[in-house]
Amino acid sequence: MKKLSVLFFILSVVVSEVSAQTFPSDRTKFAKQLLTVTQQSATQKDQEFIKNVLSPYLLSEANMSNDVFNKMVETCNLMDTKKLRFYPDTYQYVYVMYIMSKNKVSQSNYDNWHKIFSTYLEGKTAKNAQEFLTFSYTFFDENTLSSRSNFTWKYIGGTFEFKADKNPSINLTGGKLVCYLDNRGSGSNFKLIDSIVVKKTEGVFLPMDDDFKGKGGMVTWEKVGLAPDKVFAEFTTP
Repeated sequence: MKKLSVLFFILSVVVSEVSAQTFPSDRTKFAKQLLTVTQQSATQKDQEFIKNVLSPYLLSEANMSNDVFNKMVETCNLMDTKKLRFYPDTYQYVYVMYIMSKNKVSQSNYDNWHKIFSTYLEGKTAKNAQEFLTFSYTFFDENTLSSRSNFTWKYIGGTFEFKADKNPSINLTGGKLVCYLDNRGSGSNFKLIDSIVVKKTEGVFLPMDDDFKGKGGMVTWEKVGLAPDKVFAEFTTP
C-alpha cells in the first residue's frame, strides 16, 4: 500500500508539472495567455498591439509555421522556469518571432538567433538573455544597433546574418549606417533627425559588446548644399 501511495505521489507531481505550464500549445489559448500575463505590466500601446495585431497573426499557420510556433511555446515556458519576466522579456521574444515570420527571415538566421538566445538562457543569470532580447527587439523592429539617451545608430537596408560564435555577431552588408539625434529638447513633437549617414558601408556588429567594426563607406554633405559628387569623404580599411 505504501508503494502505491509513493507511486501515486510521483505521478501527481509529474501531472501537476505538465499542467502547470504557463503557455499552452493551442494557438488561441496561447494568444489569450500572453495577453493575460502581460496586461498588468505592459504599456497600453503594447497591450493593444498584442490584442489587435499579434494575437490574430499567431492564430494562422499560414503566418507562422507549426515548427516555429511550437518552438516559441517551448521557449516561452522555459523562460518562465528561468524566472524571466513576462513583460518585457517574454513579450519581446514573441515579438521577435512574429517579425522573423512576417519578414520571412532565413532559416539560418532563425536557427543561429535561437542558438545564441538558448546559450544565454542556460546561463547562471538572466542578464545576458535579457540584454540580447532587448537588442533583438529594437534591431528587428527599428534596425537599431545601439542607442543612448540622445542618439541612436541604425543600419538601414542591406542584409544581415547572425553568427552563433563564442562572441555572437551580425554581419551587415549592402546598407548604410545612420546616426539619429533626438531633438526632444526642442519641443513636445520630438523626432529622430539623421545627422550622420555613412553610405555604402558594411561590417560586423557585436551586440553584447555594443561594437561595430566597419569596412568602407562614404559621407556627403548635400544637406548643407554641397554637391555629393564633388564634396565627400570615403572611408578606407587598412
